[in-house]
Amino acid sequence: MFGFEIGWGFGNMDAASENMLFLDGVAHKIDQVYLEKDPTDYMKPWIFTSNDGRFEMIMTPEYDNFTNLRFLGIGNRCHQVFGKWNGTVGLDDGTKLKIRDMIAFCEFSDNHW
Repeated sequence: MFGFEIGWGFGNMDAASENMLFLDGVAHKIDQVYLEKDPTDYMKPWIFTSNDGRFEMIMTPEYDNFTNLRFLGIGNRCHQVFGKWNGTVGLDDGTKLKIRDMIAFCEFSDNHW
């Protein structure tokens, strides 16, 4: 069983990040993850890379669950985008896994409280 948790673009992640790979109940820490995407079209591919080369994935969107709730400037705009993930990930021991057509989501959220 494989999964991951990644974060990018918020807070100061100099000391730590939430970026992890999980395989068969074992966690594998990866470093910083960066996102390249078209800011005007959330349905174009999202390209993720890590500075340590251990997370190289492309998410091809299939559905954007867009929410836009604001009242007097308070609220949230969120693109929760579901799609297929393809690429490679590297475990702590150097093993490379090829990921093909894994269904998962990512989101881009703009919160104002």
